[in-house]
Amino acid sequence: MLTGLALPHLQVAETLAALGPVPCAALADLLDATGTESTRGLDAALEALADRALVWPDGAGLLRMAAPLWQAWDSPLGLDAPLTGLLADTTSEELRCMLVALSIPSPGTTKKHRLTALLEHHSDPGSGTARGRRPRRPVPHRCRSADRRRRSAVRRL
Repeated sequence: MLTGLALPHLQVAETLAALGPVPCAALADLLDATGTESTRGLDAALEALADRALVWPDGAGLLRMAAPLWQAWDSPLGLDAPLTGLLADTTSEELRCMLVALSIPSPGTTKKHRLTALLEHHSDPGSGTARGRRPRRPVPHRCRSADRRRRSAVRRL
């Protein structure tokens, strides 16, 4: 599937695998393809990937990737799994403790609400700077012990 693709084409595909569906403009910004020459290069890479039915724009203007292409990289760009996947097995209480440690008000009591708040916090590039950081509150004891258990489990891996 990837044989015959030039290195720039593979780099664009790997970047898309790391980002997920994004607008072409966001991909161009990330790859610093803002000049005429680099824009042509990105367009050529996207065209080569589209010719092989690997990447295409959808009706909403997002670049989509063929399912088998997602499996070409275990960790695209050296990044780990998305935060959603990393926190999938985390309990609601553990998520609450993370929110407390980050001084983020809990938006609700369900795991879904807490996970959404964490994802929003970590996906905002201005988080902690543009909005300003609130002073950290003391972390409740039960949160500290949950954090120690999680760190211990990670060390065993």
